[in-house]
Amino acid sequence: MVKENLSEITVKNSLHQFIKILISRVGGLIFSIILARMLLPNLFGIYSLALSIVLIILTLTDLGVGGTLMRYISEALGKRNRILARSYFKYLVKLKGLLVSIAIIIVLIFAKILAINIFNKPLLFLPLVFACLYILAASLSNFIANLFICLKDIKKLSILELNLQVLRIIFAFIALTILSTKYRVSGIFISLALAYFFSFLLSLKLLNKDRNIIFGKTIDIDKKRVFNFLKFASIGSISILIFGAIDTLMLGYFVEASYLGFYRVAFGFVCAFSGLLSFSPILLPIFTQANKERLKKGFNKTLRYTLILVIPVALGVVCVGKYFINFVYGVEYSLASIPLYVLSILVITFPLESLYSIIFSVKENPKFLAKILSIALVMNIVLNLIFIKFVFTNSIYIMLGVAISTVCSRIFFLVIMIIKTRKAYGLKPKVNYLCKVLVASGLMVGFLLLYNYLVDMNLFLGIVEVIIAGGIYFGMMFLLKGLTKEDVNILKLLKK
Repeated sequence: MVKENLSEITVKNSLHQFIKILISRVGGLIFSIILARMLLPNLFGIYSLALSIVLIILTLTDLGVGGTLMRYISEALGKRNRILARSYFKYLVKLKGLLVSIAIIIVLIFAKILAINIFNKPLLFLPLVFACLYILAASLSNFIANLFICLKDIKKLSILELNLQVLRIIFAFIALTILSTKYRVSGIFISLALAYFFSFLLSLKLLNKDRNIIFGKTIDIDKKRVFNFLKFASIGSISILIFGAIDTLMLGYFVEASYLGFYRVAFGFVCAFSGLLSFSPILLPIFTQANKERLKKGFNKTLRYTLILVIPVALGVVCVGKYFINFVYGVEYSLASIPLYVLSILVITFPLESLYSIIFSVKENPKFLAKILSIALVMNIVLNLIFIKFVFTNSIYIMLGVAISTVCSRIFFLVIMIIKTRKAYGLKPKVNYLCKVLVASGLMVGFLLLYNYLVDMNLFLGIVEVIIAGGIYFGMMFLLKGLTKEDVNILKLLKK
């Protein structure tokens, strides 16, 4: 496998990864629209707060175990040693089971305290209790799904994602239709649990002959090496999750649930685009098995394509995002456009953070990643408190302040990673193409602003606008030779 062309491996899996993410984002958008419209801002805010708490608890069921599994099983498979891979799996699955049990007990003990004493939102109690089913099912499903990444069988992940999205939409719609208002949010978590449970069963079936990674004899492994990686990966995974949820938790404490709903719509809108533009999930097994020179080459190619995509998309979100929020979620969520203008920067930073984070996993250095994540998290919390307690009093501006805090801390996190990878691993980004990207993006933005000024916007005209803007950007990139024949040849690999 090491001798395979890195571009071919990456491009082949990138197509399947894109399809998977596209299914995830489209399904997630439909799911979010259904919830937002049927729950309305107040209950949607309760759901968002419950989900943020549950996602933090889900991190306790992982604590870096998933990332550790991918790191070491990928390495073992690269050496064609399935017994070693199986030994890593069985060691880590025991840890996973213990963590899931502890997490569920924690939720059951603290659900009432969180709902009534901390957040003063009694409607939060039952959703947290029923979320335990979701925690169990999602933990099982996601853990097994990691094996497909190790096997570089991304195509099957697309099948799993399609199954998951369809089932959760169907189950959630049924729950929201038949349940009374009091139990609707709880019904959503039951729906999610059922969807993930069926996804887990399908994962086992799709593994086919690769189930021998799960079942069979084992050998002794270097547990100390694995645990040293895991302990810092766990700190990093907790920081990442809290990083993503801290805004929701703090807003849930200081503002009405409806404003929390507005913020989550904006944040979810940004995450939908940034997820589509991230290649990182498929890179860990590839980079792990690559030598130093091929790693540098692969890193710079991935960075180039990432920047070529994320910069125009981020600018596009600024220009047309508010129209699509109104069309998709309804005018009730129009205030979500306020934090969206700031959060759109994350369309650029999120994919870059993922790419640089992979390097630290490949180099078995999660300790540094955990350290700077923790610092950035503290920075985010402090900035949030400053904006909430001392700068703004109006809930609308508090949303904006929290968005600014998030962006500043994320940029800090990214910049430190860039500096470290350059000094420690010699990964010097080649960004001579950035001027061409910015010129083409500028012309695209000019078109978008003019189009918005001249046209009475609706959903159809908005879609036409996006298509034309994309044509202008990529057309200019070819004229400026920002995209070359080599790029076209790489795209042709997708047909194979």
